Amino acid sequence: MPGLDHEAAEALFSAHVDGELRGADREALEAHLAGCDRCRTELASFRETLRAVQEAPPVAASNTDEFVDSLKSRIRERSHGRFFGKKRTYGMEIASLVMLVIAVTVFVVLRMVDPTWLVR
Repeated sequence: MPGLDHEAAEALFSAHVDGELRGADREALEAHLAGCDRCRTELASFRETLRAVQEAPPVAASNTDEFVDSLKSRIRERSHGRFFGKKRTYGMEIASLVMLVIAVTVFVVLRMVDPTWLVR
């Protein structure tokens, strides 16, 4: 895997951190990291994220429903009801669509009966 680009290098981060990267892949990644500040920074950020996740307290199974409800509530609040909001009814939209269909039908029928009715 000679000459890794940033995307290919980042795809190998997980295996590298887990110690599963071997041979040519490992050498290619290490060579890329030696010359790429961006990927070294990304790898450090990746490791820090993993560390933070590993150190986070576990969510007890009995609190899962409460956690999900709390999360939905926060999303609803921050999205101003766009997500997980009250179910929307479409009464006015359906009524408007029915009225439009009726108006178009009347127009078409009248044009078929007397094509000059609109010109008068």
